[in-house]
Amino acid sequence: MEAQVQRPEFRENLSWRKPVNGFKWVGPGASGADCDWELDDLADESQQGTLQQEMIDQQPPWLIDGSTRFCDAEASDYSPQKEVALHRILADVEPSADGILRFANQYGNLFGNDRYADGKVYVKRRDSQGREATETDVLGESLARWQREIQHIRAAVHLWDLIGPNEQDPNIKELKRIIIQRGGVVRFEHHGAPEGIIAAPGYQDEFLRGGKRQTDVVGAAKRFLVALVNSNLHRTASPQLTIVGLSQAEEFRTTISPRNLLGAMWLMLFLEISEKRVIKKCPECDTWFDATRNPTRLIYCRTHGAGCRKKASRRRLKDKGLLE
Repeated sequence: MEAQVQRPEFRENLSWRKPVNGFKWVGPGASGADCDWELDDLADESQQGTLQQEMIDQQPPWLIDGSTRFCDAEASDYSPQKEVALHRILADVEPSADGILRFANQYGNLFGNDRYADGKVYVKRRDSQGREATETDVLGESLARWQREIQHIRAAVHLWDLIGPNEQDPNIKELKRIIIQRGGVVRFEHHGAPEGIIAAPGYQDEFLRGGKRQTDVVGAAKRFLVALVNSNLHRTASPQLTIVGLSQAEEFRTTISPRNLLGAMWLMLFLEISEKRVIKKCPECDTWFDATRNPTRLIYCRTHGAGCRKKASRRRLKDKGLLE
């Protein structure tokens, strides 16, 4: 008798903390930012090594907790998984200081207070005499890092939308605009997005155009989407072995857990792709919702009960002069 293989469970129930007083930008470079902040040169060696590899993450301004006392800042917890498509909300964020601040104040920062996360930097404040004015180490996230993360997840969501959840009706015309072959190399090229080599001589060269053969843009797009999702999941989520059940009924389960809010969003996209979920935006309230069970008929969200559907119906009747 063959042993039954247990499908891994994907743990989405991350509890994430948001400071009650929200966040703020500090350091030069953002309108209205407190400019008396600078990078802390006394960060531990492990983080200094990371900063040398990721120089872009050092650049101000930095997003920090908006509290005046960082050591005992009040915070509230929430569950990101209650948002059906937080990854799509991030992809829609205007990558400006104001746009990112609005997102962070509503959903939290990307890496939390994990001092070892590669997206965190230490910053400190100087008073008018140049003395250090902060009571403890302050962790921040740079505007540049936020913009890079938004670009990555926006590119992945855009590719998935062009391929399509059923993969039967891809947007070939738009894919040809971003999957480009030049000089014997097939690349992904999209404004503001991470460029990537999809095929080159000796590397996935079945996607190289030759003679009358056209580039397989759908296949190339799938390869790049897989690479983009996997590389980001690798750094933001991890497989774990857990035990469930009681006493003699205990058994092992495997899970994939996000390390931070960014990991939770990449895991949401991973599940949307792997389970072919159909995620739509309500045309009335702009809320993302899961329409997988009936994608052709579900147009409006149920966040407000049947409110959005009724509101749209009343507007149509009013437009036709059937309702005052």
